[in-house]
Amino acid sequence: MLKKLVKYGNSTALVLEKPLLELMGMEEGSFVKISTIDGKSLTITPMPKNKTPLLNVYDQYLKNKAENTPEFESQVESIKEVLAPVFGRLSVKYNVNELVSKMVGNPGYVKEVAVLDEKYSDLTVPSKEYITALCVIRYKYCPELKAFDDEMKELTEQVERAYQKSE
Repeated sequence: MLKKLVKYGNSTALVLEKPLLELMGMEEGSFVKISTIDGKSLTITPMPKNKTPLLNVYDQYLKNKAENTPEFESQVESIKEVLAPVFGRLSVKYNVNELVSKMVGNPGYVKEVAVLDEKYSDLTVPSKEYITALCVIRYKYCPELKAFDDEMKELTEQVERAYQKSE
């Protein structure tokens, strides 16, 4: 089957017709895993419907963490992979790339973040205090990012609540 990519907002989309979706057991809103082996072709795999993909990955992540298995660290990447489409949709909705470009191009922002980074230079993992201070600076130079951050936080909390109900 030959398909043409189409413009969708600031992104490019591959439109799949209803018969193909039905054949694959998918519908609008279904989660898929997209992978490539050679960098020249894509494989699209439907994700199971019994739980959201994030919860499936999160289940395995917690199991591996509890059992302290070697797979524990690799699960972090899987979680990021599943969250990427959600992050992408919100990024388009809030035009995050443009907002961040404008923000990091502001010398005042760059200077304040450099001072903050110097203050916390001994940390290998950002502390809650550092993240809070960084958000204050972000919202000072780009208040529109607060709505994006708030929606991401709400989605995270929804996932956590859904996971707790599924236990």
